[in-house]
Amino acid sequence: MQAASARPYNLTAGRDLNADGTNNDRYVDPATGQPVSINSARGGHTFVFDARTTKFFGFGGDKKLGLFVEFFNLFNTVNFGGSYDGNARSRLFRQSTGYMPSIGYPRQIQIGTRLLF
Repeated sequence: MQAASARPYNLTAGRDLNADGTNNDRYVDPATGQPVSINSARGGHTFVFDARTTKFFGFGGDKKLGLFVEFFNLFNTVNFGGSYDGNARSRLFRQSTGYMPSIGYPRQIQIGTRLLF
């Protein structure tokens, strides 16, 4: 199982507000008229639950056949993490742009066998 709180991301104005030639100025909150702090926005929390179960069948002596099933992201939780658009001029402002690497996959099920001799 993996669980994590919401990850931070930056909000930017999407244009050069202070005319310094760099287009990475912080977003100005319209309610206060002040720039927001670095990493002021939060993405979504993450939760992944994986499980495996195995059943062995004996064939006498040391010989066994194992049948197993593995579940990845068993509860099919959507995990965006910090993959959000923080550019205020983008039509995707504060919306998810992708999934978390390595844990952003949909539910998967895998079955298999193992022969021990």
